[in-house]
Amino acid sequence: MRNIIIASTVVVVLIAGGVSAYSLLHQKDLTKQQIASHEQTKYVSGGVNYAPPTEADKQMNAEQKKADQAREQIDQQAPATNADITIVDATQYGDTVEVRAYISNLYENGGTCTATFTKTGSATVVSSNQAMTDAQSIQCGALDTPRSKFASAGNWSVVVSYKSNQATGSTSPRTVEIK
Repeated sequence: MRNIIIASTVVVVLIAGGVSAYSLLHQKDLTKQQIASHEQTKYVSGGVNYAPPTEADKQMNAEQKKADQAREQIDQQAPATNADITIVDATQYGDTVEVRAYISNLYENGGTCTATFTKTGSATVVSSNQAMTDAQSIQCGALDTPRSKFASAGNWSVVVSYKSNQATGSTSPRTVEIK
Protein backbone atom coordinates (compact mmCIF):
# COMPACT_ATOMS: atom_id res chain seq x y z
CA MET A 1 0.00 0.00 0.00
CA ARG A 2 2.89 2.27 0.85
CA ASN A 3 4.34 1.78 -2.64
CA ILE A 4 0.99 2.77 -4.22
CA ILE A 5 0.89 6.03 -2.23
CA ILE A 6 4.49 6.84 -3.16
CA ALA A 7 3.83 5.99 -6.82
CA SER A 8 0.66 8.12 -6.84
CA THR A 9 2.49 11.04 -5.25
CA VAL A 10 5.27 10.78 -7.82
CA VAL A 11 2.72 10.73 -10.66
CA VAL A 12 0.94 13.83 -9.26
CA VAL A 13 4.23 15.67 -8.85
CA LEU A 14 5.28 14.78 -12.41
CA ILE A 15 1.95 15.91 -13.84
CA ALA A 16 2.06 19.18 -11.89
CA GLY A 17 5.64 19.76 -12.98
CA GLY A 18 4.75 19.03 -16.60
CA VAL A 19 1.83 21.44 -16.54
CA SER A 20 4.01 24.11 -14.94
CA ALA A 21 6.81 23.55 -17.46
CA TYR A 22 4.34 23.68 -20.38
CA SER A 23 2.90 26.92 -19.02
CA LEU A 24 6.35 28.51 -18.74
CA LEU A 25 7.34 27.36 -22.23
CA HIS A 26 4.07 28.63 -23.69
CA GLN A 27 4.48 31.97 -21.92
CA LYS A 28 7.98 32.38 -23.37
CA ASP A 29 6.59 31.74 -26.87
CA LEU A 30 4.31 34.78 -26.76
CA THR A 31 4.99 37.07 -29.69
CA LYS A 32 5.63 40.77 -29.29
CA GLN A 33 2.25 41.40 -30.89
CA GLN A 34 0.49 39.23 -28.28
CA ILE A 35 2.31 41.00 -25.49
CA ALA A 36 1.43 44.40 -26.98
CA SER A 37 -2.18 43.28 -27.35
CA HIS A 38 -2.21 42.21 -23.72
CA GLU A 39 -0.68 45.56 -22.71
CA GLN A 40 -3.33 47.45 -24.74
CA THR A 41 -6.24 45.75 -22.99
CA LYS A 42 -5.28 47.30 -19.69
CA TYR A 43 -6.02 50.74 -21.23
CA VAL A 44 -9.50 49.82 -22.48
CA SER A 45 -12.47 51.01 -20.48
CA GLY A 46 -16.05 50.83 -21.68
CA GLY A 47 -14.92 50.06 -25.22
CA VAL A 48 -12.68 53.17 -25.40
CA ASN A 49 -8.94 52.66 -25.87
CA TYR A 50 -7.05 55.12 -23.68
CA ALA A 51 -3.62 53.74 -24.58
CA PRO A 52 -0.99 56.03 -26.06
CA PRO A 53 -1.01 56.13 -29.88
CA THR A 54 0.77 53.30 -31.59
CA GLU A 55 3.35 53.82 -34.31
CA ALA A 56 0.68 52.86 -36.85
CA ASP A 57 -1.65 55.54 -35.40
CA LYS A 58 1.11 58.14 -35.63
CA GLN A 59 1.86 57.17 -39.24
CA MET A 60 -1.83 57.41 -40.20
CA ASN A 61 -2.10 60.85 -38.60
CA ALA A 62 1.01 62.08 -40.43
CA GLU A 63 -0.38 60.84 -43.76
CA GLN A 64 -3.74 62.52 -43.10
CA LYS A 65 -2.02 65.83 -42.30
CA LYS A 66 -0.09 65.63 -45.58
CA ALA A 67 -3.30 64.93 -47.50
CA ASP A 68 -5.07 67.86 -45.81
CA GLN A 69 -2.18 70.21 -46.60
CA ALA A 70 -2.11 69.05 -50.23
CA ARG A 71 -5.86 69.65 -50.54
CA GLU A 72 -5.51 73.15 -49.08
CA GLN A 73 -2.70 73.97 -51.52
CA ILE A 74 -4.80 72.79 -54.46
CA ASP A 75 -7.74 74.88 -53.24
CA GLN A 76 -5.51 77.96 -52.93
CA GLN A 77 -3.77 77.49 -56.28
CA ALA A 78 -6.83 76.76 -58.40
CA PRO A 79 -9.88 78.04 -56.55
CA ALA A 80 -13.29 77.06 -57.82
CA THR A 81 -15.14 80.15 -58.92
CA ASN A 82 -18.58 78.59 -59.24
CA ALA A 83 -20.01 77.07 -56.05
CA ASP A 84 -22.18 74.01 -56.72
CA ILE A 85 -24.98 74.45 -54.14
CA THR A 86 -27.65 71.87 -53.38
CA ILE A 87 -30.80 72.67 -51.40
CA VAL A 88 -31.54 69.68 -49.20
CA ASP A 89 -34.70 71.02 -47.52
CA ALA A 90 -36.83 74.16 -47.76
CA THR A 91 -39.96 73.82 -45.64
CA GLN A 92 -41.99 75.63 -43.01
CA TYR A 93 -41.96 73.89 -39.63
CA GLY A 94 -44.31 75.66 -37.24
CA ASP A 95 -43.27 79.31 -36.94
CA THR A 96 -39.94 78.81 -38.73
CA VAL A 97 -39.11 78.49 -42.41
CA GLU A 98 -36.03 76.27 -42.63
CA VAL A 99 -33.61 76.01 -45.52
CA ARG A 100 -30.74 73.49 -45.54
CA ALA A 101 -28.08 73.50 -48.25
CA TYR A 102 -24.50 72.49 -48.90
CA ILE A 103 -21.71 73.16 -51.41
CA SER A 104 -20.19 69.95 -52.78
CA ASN A 105 -17.35 71.18 -54.99
CA LEU A 106 -15.51 73.39 -52.49
CA TYR A 107 -13.71 72.95 -49.21
CA GLU A 108 -12.87 76.27 -47.61
CA ASN A 109 -13.64 78.44 -44.63
CA GLY A 110 -14.90 82.01 -44.57
CA GLY A 111 -17.88 81.89 -46.91
CA THR A 112 -21.45 83.04 -46.32
CA CYS A 113 -24.67 81.35 -47.37
CA THR A 114 -27.77 83.43 -48.01
CA ALA A 115 -31.37 82.33 -48.55
CA THR A 116 -33.37 84.91 -50.49
CA PHE A 117 -37.16 84.47 -50.57
CA THR A 118 -39.27 86.38 -53.10
CA LYS A 119 -42.95 86.53 -53.96
CA THR A 120 -44.48 88.56 -56.73
CA GLY A 121 -45.93 91.75 -55.28
CA SER A 122 -44.34 91.17 -51.85
CA ALA A 123 -41.15 92.21 -50.17
CA THR A 124 -38.02 90.12 -50.29
CA VAL A 125 -36.97 88.16 -47.17
CA VAL A 126 -33.27 87.39 -46.64
CA SER A 127 -31.53 85.10 -44.15
CA SER A 128 -27.72 84.65 -44.03
CA ASN A 129 -25.37 82.39 -42.14
CA GLN A 130 -21.64 81.69 -41.91
CA ALA A 131 -20.85 78.52 -43.87
CA MET A 132 -19.04 75.67 -42.11
CA THR A 133 -16.89 72.87 -43.43
CA ASP A 134 -17.62 69.27 -42.57
CA ALA A 135 -15.64 66.17 -43.59
CA GLN A 136 -16.08 66.65 -47.35
CA SER A 137 -18.16 69.72 -48.14
CA ILE A 138 -19.37 73.11 -46.96
CA GLN A 139 -22.62 73.23 -44.97
CA CYS A 140 -24.74 76.35 -45.02
CA GLY A 141 -25.95 75.65 -41.51
CA ALA A 142 -29.37 76.72 -40.32
CA LEU A 143 -30.83 79.27 -42.69
CA ASP A 144 -33.92 79.65 -40.49
CA THR A 145 -36.31 82.54 -40.94
CA PRO A 146 -39.21 83.39 -38.61
CA ARG A 147 -42.63 83.08 -40.32
CA SER A 148 -43.44 86.59 -39.09
CA LYS A 149 -40.97 88.08 -41.59
CA PHE A 150 -43.12 86.92 -44.53
CA ALA A 151 -45.74 89.49 -45.53
CA SER A 152 -48.22 86.89 -46.75
CA ALA A 153 -48.93 83.20 -47.03
CA GLY A 154 -48.62 81.33 -50.31
CA ASN A 155 -45.86 80.09 -52.57
CA TRP A 156 -42.55 81.89 -52.25
CA SER A 157 -39.44 81.30 -54.33
CA VAL A 158 -36.15 80.69 -52.51
CA VAL A 159 -32.62 80.91 -53.95
CA VAL A 160 -29.59 79.95 -51.87
CA SER A 161 -26.36 81.73 -52.74
CA TYR A 162 -22.78 81.36 -51.52
CA LYS A 163 -20.03 83.95 -51.48
CA SER A 164 -16.42 83.85 -50.30
CA ASN A 165 -13.10 85.33 -51.40
CA GLN A 166 -12.60 82.24 -53.59
CA ALA A 167 -16.02 81.47 -55.05
CA THR A 168 -19.62 82.46 -55.62
CA GLY A 169 -22.69 80.63 -56.79
CA SER A 170 -26.44 80.27 -56.44
CA THR A 171 -29.14 77.66 -56.89
CA SER A 172 -32.08 77.65 -59.22
CA PRO A 173 -35.27 78.93 -57.56
CA ARG A 174 -37.21 76.46 -55.44
CA THR A 175 -40.82 76.92 -54.29
CA VAL A 176 -41.65 77.00 -50.58
CA GLU A 177 -45.23 77.11 -49.31
CA ILE A 178 -45.63 79.63 -46.48
CA LYS A 179 -48.71 79.04 -44.36
